[in-house]
Amino acid sequence: MKTSFQHEEEVLALEDTVDQTKLNMGSHSIPMVLETQVSDNVVLTARKGRENQRIDKETGLPGSCIGIPFRVGREGTLEILLMKNNKNEWRFPGGTWEKDESKIECVLRECLEEGGLRGEVFYELEPTFHVSRKLKKINKRYFWFIVEIKEYFSRAAENRERKFFPFHHVSDQLSTKEMKNNWELAAQILTEKGMVPQLEKLPSKQENLSS
Repeated sequence: MKTSFQHEEEVLALEDTVDQTKLNMGSHSIPMVLETQVSDNVVLTARKGRENQRIDKETGLPGSCIGIPFRVGREGTLEILLMKNNKNEWRFPGGTWEKDESKIECVLRECLEEGGLRGEVFYELEPTFHVSRKLKKINKRYFWFIVEIKEYFSRAAENRERKFFPFHHVSDQLSTKEMKNNWELAAQILTEKGMVPQLEKLPSKQENLSS
Protein backbone atom coordinates (compact mmCIF):
# COMPACT_ATOMS: atom_id res chain seq x y z
CA MET A 1 0.00 0.00 0.00
CA LYS A 2 1.40 3.39 -0.99
CA THR A 3 0.88 6.57 0.98
CA SER A 4 1.49 10.07 -0.32
CA PHE A 5 2.46 12.80 2.14
CA GLN A 6 2.80 16.44 1.10
CA HIS A 7 4.34 19.15 3.25
CA GLU A 8 5.16 22.53 1.71
CA GLU A 9 7.15 21.78 -1.46
CA GLU A 10 7.93 18.21 -0.41
CA VAL A 11 6.11 15.08 -1.56
CA LEU A 12 7.03 11.73 -0.03
CA ALA A 13 5.90 8.40 -1.49
CA LEU A 14 6.12 6.01 1.43
CA GLU A 15 5.54 2.39 2.34
CA ASP A 16 2.76 2.45 4.94
CA THR A 17 4.20 0.17 7.62
CA VAL A 18 3.46 2.00 10.86
CA ASP A 19 2.27 -0.08 13.80
CA GLN A 20 -0.27 2.05 15.68
CA THR A 21 -0.43 -0.12 18.82
CA LYS A 22 -1.68 2.06 21.66
CA LEU A 23 -0.20 2.33 25.13
CA ASN A 24 -2.45 3.33 27.98
CA MET A 25 -1.02 5.84 30.46
CA GLY A 26 -3.64 6.27 33.12
CA SER A 27 -6.30 8.48 31.53
CA HIS A 28 -4.18 8.95 28.40
CA SER A 29 -3.65 6.68 25.43
CA ILE A 30 -1.14 7.43 22.69
CA PRO A 31 -0.04 5.28 19.75
CA MET A 32 3.25 3.43 19.74
CA VAL A 33 5.10 4.94 16.77
CA LEU A 34 7.50 2.69 14.89
CA GLU A 35 9.09 3.46 11.51
CA THR A 36 7.84 4.12 7.99
CA GLN A 37 10.35 3.04 5.36
CA VAL A 38 11.25 5.59 2.68
CA SER A 39 12.49 4.05 -0.56
CA ASP A 40 15.99 5.05 -1.68
CA ASN A 41 14.59 6.31 -4.99
CA VAL A 42 12.45 8.94 -3.25
CA VAL A 43 14.09 12.40 -3.34
CA LEU A 44 13.62 14.39 -0.12
CA THR A 45 14.03 18.17 -0.21
CA ALA A 46 14.39 20.92 2.40
CA ARG A 47 14.31 24.70 2.34
CA LYS A 48 17.69 26.42 2.30
CA GLY A 49 18.88 29.96 2.91
CA ARG A 50 17.49 32.76 5.09
CA GLU A 51 16.21 35.19 2.45
CA ASN A 52 12.63 34.85 3.73
CA GLN A 53 13.49 34.96 7.43
CA ARG A 54 10.66 36.31 9.54
CA ILE A 55 11.24 38.99 12.17
CA ASP A 56 9.47 38.76 15.53
CA LYS A 57 7.35 41.93 15.78
CA GLU A 58 7.57 42.05 19.58
CA THR A 59 11.38 42.13 19.76
CA GLY A 60 12.61 42.95 16.25
CA LEU A 61 14.76 39.80 16.32
CA PRO A 62 14.85 36.99 13.74
CA GLY A 63 12.77 34.04 14.89
CA SER A 64 13.55 30.34 15.01
CA CYS A 65 11.21 27.51 16.00
CA ILE A 66 12.47 24.52 17.99
CA GLY A 67 10.65 21.21 18.39
CA ILE A 68 11.00 18.70 21.23
CA PRO A 69 9.67 15.51 19.60
CA PHE A 70 8.45 12.52 21.64
CA ARG A 71 6.98 9.09 20.94
CA VAL A 72 6.26 5.79 22.66
CA GLY A 73 8.92 3.32 21.52
CA ARG A 74 9.03 -0.45 21.08
CA GLU A 75 9.58 -1.06 24.80
CA GLY A 76 6.55 1.03 25.75
CA THR A 77 8.71 3.84 27.15
CA LEU A 78 8.71 7.53 26.26
CA GLU A 79 11.50 8.44 23.82
CA ILE A 80 12.80 11.86 22.74
CA LEU A 81 14.38 12.48 19.34
CA LEU A 82 17.70 14.34 19.16
CA MET A 83 20.04 15.02 16.26
CA LYS A 84 23.63 16.11 15.75
CA ASN A 85 24.49 19.66 14.67
CA ASN A 86 27.60 20.69 12.74
CA LYS A 87 29.53 20.84 16.03
CA ASN A 88 28.71 17.15 16.63
CA GLU A 89 26.43 18.08 19.55
CA TRP A 90 23.05 16.51 20.25
CA ARG A 91 20.18 18.99 20.05
CA PHE A 92 16.48 19.31 19.20
CA PRO A 93 15.36 19.93 15.59
CA GLY A 94 14.57 23.51 14.63
CA GLY A 95 15.40 26.39 12.36
CA THR A 96 14.45 29.65 10.69
CA TRP A 97 10.89 30.94 10.91
CA GLU A 98 9.97 32.11 7.41
CA LYS A 99 7.58 34.82 6.20
CA ASP A 100 5.02 32.53 4.58
CA GLU A 101 4.33 30.34 7.61
CA SER A 102 3.04 30.46 11.16
CA LYS A 103 5.26 29.39 14.07
CA ILE A 104 3.45 26.04 14.25
CA GLU A 105 3.88 25.46 10.51
CA CYS A 106 7.57 26.30 10.90
CA VAL A 107 8.29 23.88 13.75
CA LEU A 108 6.44 21.04 12.01
CA ARG A 109 8.35 21.71 8.79
CA GLU A 110 11.69 21.74 10.64
CA CYS A 111 10.81 18.51 12.43
CA LEU A 112 10.06 16.93 9.06
CA GLU A 113 13.16 18.23 7.27
CA GLU A 114 15.66 17.63 10.08
CA GLY A 115 14.01 14.93 12.15
CA GLY A 116 12.25 12.95 9.44
CA LEU A 117 8.94 12.94 11.28
CA ARG A 118 5.34 13.99 10.87
CA GLY A 119 4.06 15.46 14.10
CA GLU A 120 1.49 17.56 15.90
CA VAL A 121 2.17 20.32 18.40
CA PHE A 122 1.37 19.02 21.89
CA TYR A 123 2.32 22.10 23.90
CA GLU A 124 3.89 25.53 23.35
CA LEU A 125 6.55 26.62 25.84
CA GLU A 126 7.51 30.22 26.60
CA PRO A 127 9.81 31.83 23.99
CA THR A 128 13.42 32.60 24.94
CA PHE A 129 16.21 34.89 23.81
CA HIS A 130 19.03 33.00 22.10
CA VAL A 131 22.59 34.13 22.82
CA SER A 132 25.00 33.41 19.97
CA ARG A 133 28.09 31.55 21.18
CA LYS A 134 30.07 33.16 18.36
CA LEU A 135 28.82 36.75 18.74
CA LYS A 136 28.33 36.46 22.53
CA LYS A 137 25.11 38.47 22.39
CA ILE A 138 21.37 37.97 21.86
CA ASN A 139 20.71 37.53 18.16
CA LYS A 140 17.47 35.50 17.90
CA ARG A 141 14.12 34.76 19.51
CA TYR A 142 13.51 31.04 19.99
CA PHE A 143 9.98 29.63 20.04
CA TRP A 144 9.77 26.21 21.70
CA PHE A 145 7.20 23.47 21.10
CA ILE A 146 6.68 19.95 22.41
CA VAL A 147 5.79 17.83 19.37
CA GLU A 148 4.03 14.47 19.46
CA ILE A 149 5.39 12.22 16.72
CA LYS A 150 2.64 10.73 14.55
CA GLU A 151 4.89 9.11 11.95
CA TYR A 152 8.65 8.53 11.88
CA PHE A 153 10.45 8.04 8.58
CA SER A 154 13.56 5.95 7.94
CA ARG A 155 15.22 8.93 6.22
CA ALA A 156 15.11 12.72 6.52
CA ALA A 157 15.75 15.45 3.93
CA GLU A 158 18.68 16.82 5.95
CA ASN A 159 21.05 13.93 6.34
CA ARG A 160 21.88 14.39 10.03
CA GLU A 161 22.53 11.71 12.61
CA ARG A 162 19.27 11.07 14.51
CA LYS A 163 18.68 9.05 17.63
CA PHE A 164 15.92 8.41 20.16
CA PHE A 165 16.91 8.68 23.83
CA PRO A 166 14.94 7.44 26.86
CA PHE A 167 13.07 10.18 28.73
CA HIS A 168 15.44 10.25 31.72
CA HIS A 169 18.64 10.22 29.65
CA VAL A 170 17.94 13.28 27.49
CA SER A 171 19.46 15.97 29.72
CA ASP A 172 22.79 14.12 29.86
CA GLN A 173 23.05 14.23 26.07
CA LEU A 174 22.38 17.96 25.61
CA SER A 175 25.46 20.16 25.55
CA THR A 176 24.11 23.69 26.07
CA LYS A 177 22.40 25.23 29.09
CA GLU A 178 19.71 26.62 26.79
CA MET A 179 18.75 23.17 25.52
CA LYS A 180 18.94 21.64 29.01
CA ASN A 181 16.76 24.34 30.59
CA ASN A 182 14.02 24.01 28.00
CA TRP A 183 14.16 20.23 28.18
CA GLU A 184 13.58 20.44 31.95
CA LEU A 185 10.46 22.54 31.32
CA ALA A 186 9.25 20.13 28.63
CA ALA A 187 9.89 17.10 30.85
CA GLN A 188 7.83 18.70 33.63
CA ILE A 189 4.94 19.38 31.22
CA LEU A 190 5.03 15.83 29.82
CA THR A 191 4.94 14.43 33.36
CA GLU A 192 2.13 16.73 34.49
CA LYS A 193 0.09 15.85 31.38
CA GLY A 194 0.37 12.15 32.17
CA MET A 195 2.48 11.29 29.14
CA VAL A 196 5.27 9.56 31.10
CA PRO A 197 4.53 5.89 31.97
CA GLN A 198 4.49 5.21 35.72
CA LEU A 199 7.53 2.95 35.51
CA GLU A 200 9.61 5.81 34.13
CA LYS A 201 8.76 8.35 36.80
CA LEU A 202 11.54 8.91 39.29
CA PRO A 203 10.59 8.44 42.95
CA SER A 204 10.01 11.68 44.85
CA LYS A 205 12.17 12.73 47.81
CA GLN A 206 9.27 11.92 50.14
CA GLU A 207 9.03 8.39 48.74
CA ASN A 208 12.77 7.89 49.26
CA LEU A 209 12.53 8.99 52.89
CA SER A 210 9.65 6.63 53.66
CA SER A 211 11.33 3.57 52.08
